[in-house]
Amino acid sequence: MTTPREEVEQLLSQAYQATQLMLEGAPGFDPFSLVMNHEGEINIVNAVLGMPGEEHPIEQRIGYARHVLRTMAAKKEAKATALVCMGQIRFAGDEDYTDAVIIEVEHEEDGAVTFYVPVETQGKKYELGEPIAKRCAPSVFQQEGDGEQSGC
Repeated sequence: MTTPREEVEQLLSQAYQATQLMLEGAPGFDPFSLVMNHEGEINIVNAVLGMPGEEHPIEQRIGYARHVLRTMAAKKEAKATALVCMGQIRFAGDEDYTDAVIIEVEHEEDGAVTFYVPVETQGKKYELGEPIAKRCAPSVFQQEGDGEQSGC
């Protein structure tokens, strides 16, 4: 039997692999989610807001993806989730922002961690740098009365 930490590591590994595929030949991608069910299977969840072809601000698309993950968690269809999107971060001491992949990983038994992974550009190739992890309040596996939270 695997531990929650091992399941989080497995989910994070799958998120990295999917992210690397998304970045092949493209500077970015739409937010997507991975869900581990109670049997340990990992599936991609593409939560699309509105009708095909409609444009929505990134904040709305991420908010909708979190809503779908919360719904799956409430129905016990997920025991761990990863929400993956592109963003920018600024390191302490730097004036400029750096492109980054942001991976919000949650486990029903192990809380939430957000990984900020710098994206290094080498010509038309995109390499993932060393992740920076930050423990945060859950936004998917919330306790009753927590209200809506927006992750880290």
